[in-house]
Order: sequence, then C-alpha cells, then structure tokens
Amino acid sequence: MSKNPIKSFSDLLQSFFCQRLQTQQRVSSHTLASYRDTFRLGFEFIRQKTGRTASQQLLTDWNAPNVIAFWITWKECEAVSHARATCDWRPFALS
Repeated sequence: MSKNPIKSFSDLLQSFFCQRLQTQQRVSSHTLASYRDTFRLGFEFIRQKTGRTASQQLLTDWNAPNVIAFWITWKECEAVSHARATCDWRPFALS
C-alpha cells in the first residue's frame, strides 16, 4: 500500500486552503477570500464545460485547456469591467 494515496480533488483543495494557505503561508483573510472567490468562479466555469457540479468535479476537469480558457475569459471580463460596472460571465455558456 502506498504511503501517499491519491486524494480526491476536494481533498486536495481543502488541504490547499487549510494547510498550505492558512497554516504554512499564513495568508490574510482577504487573500483567502480572493482564492475562495476565484475557485467559485472556476467551479462554475468547469460546470458549464463538463456539466459536473463542484462536488462532482475531478482534478482532470481542471486540465490546461480548461484553466487557460477560464483565465482568458476572466481577463476579457476584467477588461470589459473597466469600461462598465459589471461583468457578464455568459461566455462560459458558449463552450
């Protein structure tokens, strides 16, 4: 039996937030909230692409093409947001 069993995506994410960010890095509550909000948007983006809810998503859903598409959409949204007060996340539905 392996000493480091493969963990689920949710286990890895929880470990990242609880151990890495809070305990090891001692990030501020604002930084933690920023990471949390980014992952919430990412979960919705991946849901639109795969049909899987956040609790059903796998690490393989967060592959390079999906993460890059999320980042590009975010940057496009950010650029538009400077011109107006809100951002439209409808591009997620186009995939």
